[in-house]
Amino acid sequence: MPSKPKPSHKIQTGPAQNAKDEHIPDGLAHVYRELEHTAKIGYWEWDANNDTLISCSTGFAEIFNMTVEQVMKNIQTFEDDLKYVHPDDRDFYINSVNSFREQSQIDVQYRIITTDGKVKYVHERGIRFINKNGKAMGA
Repeated sequence: MPSKPKPSHKIQTGPAQNAKDEHIPDGLAHVYRELEHTAKIGYWEWDANNDTLISCSTGFAEIFNMTVEQVMKNIQTFEDDLKYVHPDDRDFYINSVNSFREQSQIDVQYRIITTDGKVKYVHERGIRFINKNGKAMGA
């Protein structure tokens, strides 16, 4: 059996930047976006209690060949997220996410299909955490 190609993109889940870079100190937002673009990484913040996407980084959106605004419109729920997971990887991804909900961490490789039809391998890693309001957050 051939080995899986190394992922071409990484998705880091956890506390995320929104379109206004609220979580990044002044002056560092541009540097962070450049690093994220160069390394082909991104991250998002997910409300686990309500199954909704709260925010994502520009790098995360670029992995899907979208803008932050397009991601926020098109990937609002887990069902929306699944639409971009390669059909052959969906069951594996669903099982991984279900395990994540029980174990509070995820480290999974799978394929996505971008808006232009390109197949990409991604490596998603993340942790679930409780925010300052006591809500479970993560991917």
